[in-house]
Amino acid sequence: MKSLYFLLFFIFFHQNIQAQTQNICFADVKYYSVDLIDGPAGTSGSTYAWSVLQPSFAGTIVGKVTPTVTNANAITINWGATVAGTYTLRVIETNNGCSASPIDLTVIINPLPATPIVTAFSTPICAGTDAKFTITGIAGLQVSYAINSGPTQTTTLDATGNKTITITAATASQTLVISQVSNAICTLTAITGLSANVIVNPLPVTSSINFN
Repeated sequence: MKSLYFLLFFIFFHQNIQAQTQNICFADVKYYSVDLIDGPAGTSGSTYAWSVLQPSFAGTIVGKVTPTVTNANAITINWGATVAGTYTLRVIETNNGCSASPIDLTVIINPLPATPIVTAFSTPICAGTDAKFTITGIAGLQVSYAINSGPTQTTTLDATGNKTITITAATASQTLVISQVSNAICTLTAITGLSANVIVNPLPVTSSINFN
């Protein structure tokens, strides 16, 4: 009976080692390692062959400690221009001329969120009128923005993929600039040129009525 328990434990443990999944984003740079329990350099006398099985892999694999040493137990992968999709990272350890069974990691590359569109609801407007902006994109997208170079604010697009930003009773022109967008997994930063303006014209000032 003990042998059966051990066998079941081994199968469960082995399957859990094999069935690993990592979610990353397009162009991410990630660190991978094995056998750290045996020391920072892995198992003494072992070499490690790393590869991404899919031919569409368009990144680079370098050694973590020494970039040119790619058969160490620790590597860095720049996934670079590898298109979104599912990939298999494999490592095979060799020691004393004998190779271990491959260890695989499923890597899912998620696309970066698409940039939304921001438009002025109406421009120009008169001072004292509400200035409004509409942000349109994918439902649930988190959008970070600033008004007139003020503090960064964050909003979430509704189920229709829209959000209206209102500046109540504006007395000066308003500029909304989007700096970052995020979905459930990935974030797109350093966005440039994504802005809209509402021109606010001052009200005329009329003198009192002269009479004689």
